[in-house]
Amino acid sequence: MGFGFCELCAEAYFLNGQNEGPDHPCPTRSRIIDPSKHMVTSYRGVESFLRATAIPQGYQIIIENGLPLDINVQNRGFDTTVVFFQGAIDSRWTLPAFAGMGVSSDTAVNRIFISDPSLVLTDRLNLGWFVGNSRMNIQKNLLDVISHITGTWGDQRLIFYGASGGGFASLFFSAHFPGSLAIVSNPQTNVARYELAAVERFAEVCYGVRGDDPMSQLPEDVTTDLLGLYRQPRGNVVAYMQNSTDIAHVENHMNPLLAASHPDNEIHVLLGQWGDGHVAPPKPIHVDALAVAASEDWQGGLAAMGFERAQLPIRV
Repeated sequence: MGFGFCELCAEAYFLNGQNEGPDHPCPTRSRIIDPSKHMVTSYRGVESFLRATAIPQGYQIIIENGLPLDINVQNRGFDTTVVFFQGAIDSRWTLPAFAGMGVSSDTAVNRIFISDPSLVLTDRLNLGWFVGNSRMNIQKNLLDVISHITGTWGDQRLIFYGASGGGFASLFFSAHFPGSLAIVSNPQTNVARYELAAVERFAEVCYGVRGDDPMSQLPEDVTTDLLGLYRQPRGNVVAYMQNSTDIAHVENHMNPLLAASHPDNEIHVLLGQWGDGHVAPPKPIHVDALAVAASEDWQGGLAAMGFERAQLPIRV
């Protein structure tokens, strides 16, 4: 028995040595941020962050309704910024979880890494699609946060990057920033059509929803199906990488999106054979795609990589 101190609510609490039970109501999934290695700036809520006139380098920790929104900001002086979203994580991982650091280390871009706040709720949850939960509308908040960060940096070309569940987030956010580019691999495009156990766990943990068709019971102001967005002209460009042997994602996610998309939308597809099932493209392909993102000619660079522009809508 002892005392702990919660950085989320700034309260002292009894510690029973098990990091669970009724001792303290805040989420208890491990987060490790070492201030001796990282510059850390904390904010009491999204509104406080949006009032900041300058965004320092390093970790931005926004505590919103008891949950941390962890963002790693790296302005490296370029005119292109990539926003990275992670996909599913292992239950043994600590947070924050940032994807894309290795593949983008040598690319001439600024970088924003975002960890899904819903994953803090419990180690039972390994994927949240950056949709939100009953404490935080992550989609709405991140639209404001991303706009604010890049707005303080001046004119920026925006890139959104993610694989699988992170690809869903990239497609969502890119659709709200005309002129941006989404680089995605094997993404989900409709959460309800992903693996049932993962969908039900997300609905229960994040929104307390159980029963049949849980996505239909979520709040109306969150998006879990991207087809409706892309039925309208979005003004963005999509670089869509899909492993051809990942039949579930081809049939349940890629094909429906291409079939529903407005003819004016610009979606470039790279079908590959990178292994059996839900296998990501090799690292060199990701590196090349990010190099194209940093270039002045997205269409030419994607074509040189083997992407083909989809003639929308396709028949499936």
